[in-house]
Amino acid sequence: MSVRHLLDTKIVRNNLILFEFKEQAKDRRLVKRHIIEALMKKYGYSRSYIEQIVYDSKITHRPCTSCGENTNISQWKRNQGVCTKCLNKQQKQDNDDK
Repeated sequence: MSVRHLLDTKIVRNNLILFEFKEQAKDRRLVKRHIIEALMKKYGYSRSYIEQIVYDSKITHRPCTSCGENTNISQWKRNQGVCTKCLNKQQKQDNDDK
């Protein structure tokens, strides 16, 4: 069995990113934005991904493209960016037009 099967590489990598951020953040001369940019370059990930690891935040809601109301991510993806209320309105209008 390989080491890859013994360790979850994603968890290990995320812990390394978090550790490096905390260590560099101890040095008050460094700006957190610059630390995140350095980690982006080092690991090849986007700013939002690094920030999710560092700040332990996950995007759980997105605004509806029609009305602006927050809707959960799975619903937003399933309905192509529209909340359920707006989707129902659109379907009702489509049925009325027929």
